[in-house]
Amino acid sequence: MAQCFCVIMRGVALQTTDEWIYILHGRDMETLVEAGIISSSDIGDRDIQDRAKADSFAKGFTVLQSVWAFINVISRAAYDLPLAPIELSALAYVACSLASYAFWWHKPKDMTTPIVINLQCALNDLPKELRDIRNAHPWSWINTRVTPPEENISAIPKMFEQWHNRVFHETVSREPAENLTLRDEITTDACIAFAALAYCGIHAAAWNFSFPTSAERLAWRVFSIATLVLSFATYTLGQLPVVARWLAKRSLLPSFLKGFASPNLSRQETIIAWIFMILYFVFRLGTLALMISSLRALPVRCYASLSSVASIPHI
Repeated sequence: MAQCFCVIMRGVALQTTDEWIYILHGRDMETLVEAGIISSSDIGDRDIQDRAKADSFAKGFTVLQSVWAFINVISRAAYDLPLAPIELSALAYVACSLASYAFWWHKPKDMTTPIVINLQCALNDLPKELRDIRNAHPWSWINTRVTPPEENISAIPKMFEQWHNRVFHETVSREPAENLTLRDEITTDACIAFAALAYCGIHAAAWNFSFPTSAERLAWRVFSIATLVLSFATYTLGQLPVVARWLAKRSLLPSFLKGFASPNLSRQETIIAWIFMILYFVFRLGTLALMISSLRALPVRCYASLSSVASIPHI
């Protein structure tokens, strides 16, 4: 499992005898393993652990801290003590972190140096499988003797131009991942949507919390509902291609969904998706600002400690 995460994280590189390096993609592994160019022994667990910034003990300690914060917030609600909006938001982040650790327990943390597999050939003498990869992605091969240019403020206009081209001009494929069935795709999207709705729903639980002003309470409600609606709208937009493909296979596709059955995203879909993302970001920033501003006038009982947990040391 750690080896799979390492490859997906772009943590494995191939190096030729003339010092050309290629960072492996997950899509390359099956071909290279079948050709005998790479084996599982080339990506050892000790090499992964040596580059990872956290082991099982550090992850377990972090999980214990998160569980303690979760229990403390739930206990305050059970004892009818008021919660600050920032505490409720912390509960949402704790739930997300626990879910992340559950799915990514074996994922190496913050690998900044890849595991290098030395090839016994030069760039011009690559095996056929690697030549095909090089021809498909020639820009991904980097010579270690060449120093890359330093990034500075002058690169910002170029980055904006690349973003503009990607949104308005480049063609984006909507094809599902390889070996992913329609049922798997629907299940995966539903789980992601449920997680997003649950995260936004936790913030909506502060509907009747105490805020310094009624305007701030109203803003919190608007931002909470808006993020919930945007999450659901984004999920709906993402499911339209799935529904369109399912209907197309049965010759039941209506005319207004034909655009969603195409293999590529339309410009309108891309623009709508970016608008949803920007609006979500703005509303989430508004929620963060309200959390911080609410600290200036918290109810007195927010500072009360629970007698049942006061004797338990916490960090």
